Amino acid sequence: MLRQCDGLAAVRPEEADDIAITGMGGELIAAILERAPWVCDEQKRLILQPMTAAEVLRQYLCENGFTILKERAVRDSGHVYTVMQVQYTSKKLEPSPLFCYTGCLQPQNSPEAVAYIQQQQRHLSNMQRGFQIRGEEEKADRTAQILRQMDDMLQKT
Repeated sequence: MLRQCDGLAAVRPEEADDIAITGMGGELIAAILERAPWVCDEQKRLILQPMTAAEVLRQYLCENGFTILKERAVRDSGHVYTVMQVQYTSKKLEPSPLFCYTGCLQPQNSPEAVAYIQQQQRHLSNMQRGFQIRGEEEKADRTAQILRQMDDMLQKT
């Protein structure tokens, strides 16, 4: 069944076992899930594809009892995105900053995973420069640590 509505607002829990939320930012996807507590059911399967802020979505998922079962990087029109298969398991975790930015992607699995991690590195490098310019050394140092971990990941390929 296909519904056009604000998030999952017009969908009743018994109407959907498989839910795809794609083509929007990670913050919005997290907000949609937050407003639909009925997705916290181990029988529901989610396919999530954030266009931006995947790190925000991954953190939300981990902290709210969802598990990323599979994750793939995909390339479309010159952009690299991530697609996640997610299920509620009730296991709440505090994800590492590295996991928030790279998820389950492993560079040895595909060229797209390498490209996605490199894209995240560019994003974090820009953030780090901004922190340094503003004199936010603690944030700049934390960001540098994540960048080193990403470098280590890519060196293993």
